[in-house]
Amino acid sequence: MLLAGAFINNIVNTLIRNLDDSTRTLVSAIFIISAVVSFYFALKNQPKDKPGLKLGWIILCIVSIIMSVLYLVL
Repeated sequence: MLLAGAFINNIVNTLIRNLDDSTRTLVSAIFIISAVVSFYFALKNQPKDKPGLKLGWIILCIVSIIMSVLYLVL
């Protein structure tokens, strides 16, 4: 799951780099907001039978937030 998320994040961030600055800022902000919302729901919904699933989502959300901020800044 983490590899699939990282692969998708890499493709999306490559597409973001090819946009102009204002569009790139808007798209990065949308991705940051969606990652924060996903992080909230990953913390809120704790599956008791699959604890690794929650941890995977949390790690994926954190990496997604960090990557979006880095691409926004760089």
